[in-house]
Amino acid sequence: MGTLVLPAGLVLGWHWALPWLRAQAPVECAAYLRWLVWPLVIWLVGATQWMRLRNLGMSPWWVLGWFLPFLNFWLGFRLMAAPAGYAGTRKLDRVGKLLAFCYWAALVMAGAVLAASMFGALREWEKFGLIDDLLRQIAELWESALEGR
Repeated sequence: MGTLVLPAGLVLGWHWALPWLRAQAPVECAAYLRWLVWPLVIWLVGATQWMRLRNLGMSPWWVLGWFLPFLNFWLGFRLMAAPAGYAGTRKLDRVGKLLAFCYWAALVMAGAVLAASMFGALREWEKFGLIDDLLRQIAELWESALEGR
């Protein structure tokens, strides 16, 4: 709730009220009003995850794992699917298993969509000859760098 719903409500409400706030604010400050809500949202999400990690029996400092690639996937799994005290028992209940499946399936599907879009972009590049042109340029650079050797 505090990680997704409340922050999203704050951001949407803020952007809904922003036109009225801009009309009331001094001209010098109006450009900065858009960014005022973000410190509150970041603090709210961080505090909620800090407390959830304590609830799981983990060190709250694991919240810094969000900044490390691939560790953030594991951390998201723990925060979403694990029941209270999971660090000690390492057992998922039935709801936890369902949530874990949904979480990992969504990540796999997002990766598949990303890969498909990348391959589609590569096919477009190939159709317009951009890949051949790029490979030709690399070969020319390679040959020009080795002329004097």
